[in-house]
Amino acid sequence: MRRAAQLRRLRPDLTVESVRGNLDTRLRKLDAGQYDAILLAAAGLSRLGWAGRIAEILAPEVMCPAVGQGALALETRTASPGFDACAALDHPATHAAVTAERALLSALGGGCQVPSARTPQWTAPACI
Repeated sequence: MRRAAQLRRLRPDLTVESVRGNLDTRLRKLDAGQYDAILLAAAGLSRLGWAGRIAEILAPEVMCPAVGQGALALETRTASPGFDACAALDHPATHAAVTAERALLSALGGGCQVPSARTPQWTAPACI
């Protein structure tokens, strides 16, 4: 819904439809000519070795990422060696931004069905 809302705003001349199924099924539908194009996450295509199928990557200024996208979350037990080890990975600015984004999404009654996105000016630091 988030991507469709942004795409409709960007290109009101297009007919935007929902596509069901896993990534392989969606690509088969595209190949069969059921759709002229499909908007998918580049990360998923790349992970599955299908980066060569990507025709265009939309800039964050064009297609805003989902709330919290790009941030890594780790869950541990408090007062444990895992908690202490992960504490060093916390990035206060990212933590604050994701907390604020999630609070806004919650206030909107959000989840997957609310077409909200984070601002493209904020980028989470990479963690390797």
